[in-house]
Amino acid sequence: MKITKKFIAGTLCTVAGAGLIGLGLSMSGVLDKIDKIHDDATTEDKLPDSQLAIKINAFIEFDNGSSSGKANIQNKKNNVYPLYVSINLEDGTEVYKSSVLQPGEEIKNIKLGKKLKAGTYKAIAYFNALDEDSNIVGQAGAEIRIKVNN
Repeated sequence: MKITKKFIAGTLCTVAGAGLIGLGLSMSGVLDKIDKIHDDATTEDKLPDSQLAIKINAFIEFDNGSSSGKANIQNKKNNVYPLYVSINLEDGTEVYKSSVLQPGEEIKNIKLGKKLKAGTYKAIAYFNALDEDSNIVGQAGAEIRIKVNN
């Protein structure tokens, strides 16, 4: 995991099928307080407030533009911050925004907020960490793919 001042690049753990696998996804973001993103699924200790552990599927498939897809979004239980996730296409169009997830909460399936035509789309899932006043204190992005079948 490479860390520079207010910028992060690293890997992300994702769920595929029945097992947990780590994929070499690029993650980046401008972060005010968060200086490290964990990809270790076995970390149980509470993380310092400068670190964040997240999880999302790298590939989310939908039967059609209005069906649900398996995303497995998690705010890992050892995080300090609640967070919400927004998914944006390459052109910046937001196609999904989650509710606020407290540490330990997850969303298994999502429905897109914008109907997409059949195809495969590159997107970025932004994890927005929130302080006690619901202000964003850090953001990390993970490159994902969205596939709409018909």
